[in-house]
Amino acid sequence: DHVVGRVCESCGTPALVPSDCTGAPVLPSGVLPFRTSEAEARARLAGSLRVKRVRRTVIDTIRGVYLPCWVFNARVSCRYRGERQRTRNGETKSIPVDGIVERTFDDYLIPASSTIDADLFASIDSFPTANMRAYDARYLSGFITETYTKNMWEAWDAASARMEAELNAELRDDSK
Repeated sequence: DHVVGRVCESCGTPALVPSDCTGAPVLPSGVLPFRTSEAEARARLAGSLRVKRVRRTVIDTIRGVYLPCWVFNARVSCRYRGERQRTRNGETKSIPVDGIVERTFDDYLIPASSTIDADLFASIDSFPTANMRAYDARYLSGFITETYTKNMWEAWDAASARMEAELNAELRDDSK
């Protein structure tokens, strides 16, 4: 239902539904072009299968898929104040602690498609978001292309939970 680009199975012609015809209220702003050619992907997959000792495998088709993502950035300045309990020679003392943790979260990519497992997506090497290009449908030509199924607010909840967990760990480390 949410595939907006693919190659015709019969004739091999690439087809893409224009972004403004998908009904999605947010249009793509950028695209990360593929860095791996089909031949390189085929060779890497064959090598991976050899390592896993899969024998007599024929790789019929390799298809690139463009998956939609939401990208988030945040800058946080968090002051804290509290106390630590120190026990020495059986005597417990309260020691005041305070400080500030400043943190910038850059390029948190959250999958906007429900067709890829979030844990699998997280295991992919870091995305070179510096290589992001302004959206141009020509990058998508000939590839399977999806539109988003998770809205921006769902993605923000996932990104902010991840950021909060990292910030809490940094606060704990800083206040030791």
